[in-house]
Amino acid sequence: MASDVDLRDYAVLLDLDGVIINSLPATDAAIAVVAGAALGRRVSADECRACAGGSPPEALRRLGVVDADLVYERGFDDALRASLAEMVVFARVVAAVAGLAAAHASVAVVTAQARRRIGMLLPPELAGVVDTVIAHEDVQRPRPAPDGVRAALRMLGVAPGRAVFVGDGPDDMLAGRAAGVCSLGVTWGFHSEDALVEAGASGIVRDPDQLAEQVVRHLLGRGEGPSGWKGDLPA
Repeated sequence: MASDVDLRDYAVLLDLDGVIINSLPATDAAIAVVAGAALGRRVSADECRACAGGSPPEALRRLGVVDADLVYERGFDDALRASLAEMVVFARVVAAVAGLAAAHASVAVVTAQARRRIGMLLPPELAGVVDTVIAHEDVQRPRPAPDGVRAALRMLGVAPGRAVFVGDGPDDMLAGRAAGVCSLGVTWGFHSEDALVEAGASGIVRDPDQLAEQVVRHLLGRGEGPSGWKGDLPA
């Protein structure tokens, strides 16, 4: 990204899981701990992976936990906090987001995670960079509905045509399109490039090192573009 690009009055919105972090290893470890305590036996990582797909309470039910919702509410957050060493942080994405913020872009995270978990999941390097977080309980309808993206735009005071939403799944692409923003799909998350394209991604980012350039490139394609950009658009 050009050092003199000015992204004032523009915004980048990002999904958390699958874009900035991969919390699945920590989630699986937490489910194993919670399920093991409820079942009175050791639950292996292989068992958790076999029951993956859907929410943690659904995984607990598949593992045979009775009153899975209650067990989840009582024990999951503490188990997740104890398992955070298993979480993967995409450091080059963190660096890209920090660079966009340094160019005066507004930054929002739009996530299906509960707000009470944001403090433990959001990398600390982004704590002073992210302007707003839209969490699970902040919207009535989850993605692919555009509610979360629209809420972030309202909080930032940025028009849809001056924003990019970065996600890793088809629902992210559909939500961004429904909200009128450019949707960029990343391939280091949980879904295939073909699925992202089929869902209408405006562009595909295959390398975290290309993220900032792709965001600027697609912002430039939505009107006059940021002032101060010098040089060719990235391929």
